[in-house]
Amino acid sequence: MRHLRIATYARQVVGVALAVILLAAGCKAPAQTEDAVALTALPTKGLLAIPRDVGAVKLFDPITPCTVARHAPKVEYAPFPVDYPADWTHWGTGCLHSNGRVYTAIGDHGATDADTYLYEFDPSARRLRRLGSVRKAVKDFKPGDYGIGKVHGRIYEGGDGKVYFASLWGKESDSPRYRGDRIFCFDPSSGQVTDFGITVPGFGAPVTALDGRRLIFYGEFGNPAEESTDFVAYDLRERRVLFRGGHQDDKTPGRGILVDGEGCAYFDCRGTVRKYDPQTNSVSDLPDRLPGKKFRQHASRLRPDGAIYATPRG
Repeated sequence: MRHLRIATYARQVVGVALAVILLAAGCKAPAQTEDAVALTALPTKGLLAIPRDVGAVKLFDPITPCTVARHAPKVEYAPFPVDYPADWTHWGTGCLHSNGRVYTAIGDHGATDADTYLYEFDPSARRLRRLGSVRKAVKDFKPGDYGIGKVHGRIYEGGDGKVYFASLWGKESDSPRYRGDRIFCFDPSSGQVTDFGITVPGFGAPVTALDGRRLIFYGEFGNPAEESTDFVAYDLRERRVLFRGGHQDDKTPGRGILVDGEGCAYFDCRGTVRKYDPQTNSVSDLPDRLPGKKFRQHASRLRPDGAIYATPRG
């Protein structure tokens, strides 16, 4: 990565409570089957309001010229088909797959017997459907075990077309039944979910990243008590940990990992930017200092000029 650019300011995108809008507009619920929901269009009135001073909107310093769309967008929605106590939507971003479909997950955020389900949005069929239980992929799971409460990090498409993600502990993370979290693989062509097993015993990764070409899965792994933290590089082909460490005495997991075109991963440690190089399987410090304490999770993708944009947390 030729440059590490950290945006100290970021535009906030504020989500609208669609359920409130729908109730106010008197919209009917979309057609629903046992595991799939069809799209319904929102009324477009009120979705676009053009400010009077649009030519002089001060986003940053100095005044930034900008334009606003003249036609309201078409917005469609579908509520997730759930018949379980869903309590945690996927905090990271869903995966826009090369097959044109979107994959995401919702869990019950539970502990004992907890479960998370994968969902697929198919724009050609105009439907959102539930694919199945993640917990069922765990072959050694027994009733009463600590389950799969949620997916916290991002969901990624690898260079092989498969989808990769990691679980994270739910409630009661201090339970003696908690053994550590797992990396999973979902194959859209077969619909099969594969469990790669517990990555680091007693640890889970709230933040993850993927080098899709080399199929190296990165994570900021910590234990629920935050007594220790490790940056981890995991080889998905060989299903083994390549590297673990890199945080010295920093016990709090970072909240962002950046990956460049060479597969190098960048993470933070007490305001210092650290670089993991898969060629040397080692970590080194960059001279750059973060304007905040840690990266945030939502970094940009690698841009054509070799830059990655991220926002720090104060």
